[in-house]
Amino acid sequence: MLGRRQLPQADGHWIPEEGRALRRILEKLRDQGGVDLAGDVYVISPFRAVVRGAQRASRGLLPEKRVGTIHTTQGKEADVVILILGSDPRRPGARAWAASRPNLLNVAVSRAKRRLFVIGNRETWQEQRYFTTLADQLPTHTWQP
Repeated sequence: MLGRRQLPQADGHWIPEEGRALRRILEKLRDQGGVDLAGDVYVISPFRAVVRGAQRASRGLLPEKRVGTIHTTQGKEADVVILILGSDPRRPGARAWAASRPNLLNVAVSRAKRRLFVIGNRETWQEQRYFTTLADQLPTHTWQP
């Protein structure tokens, strides 16, 4: 997790550091066994730019069709869902949009049948409406790049 004063390097809503965290999670799931990456995992985000970055980050581990926006996975389920929050640290309006109604977060978390991973800047997102509960309920793992 980044300190409050240090802004992560961003390419629009895509945070490369979050891509490295995604890759590490997928590699751990693959190495531990018991999870079919091609059929049991979805990677989702509210932002299309994050989806494109996640597709690049997961190349060789996860089929591209298993990475999409929250809306494209509506009605689908997977044993493991990895939600990448992303969002340009200098554009708080995008986070406010994603948190403006509970529907987006509800659809995201309800896709997971067994495990949910959330990748994002906790300090930034936990201040957003509806994301406070998510931040309170999920354990924190500090990412060391």
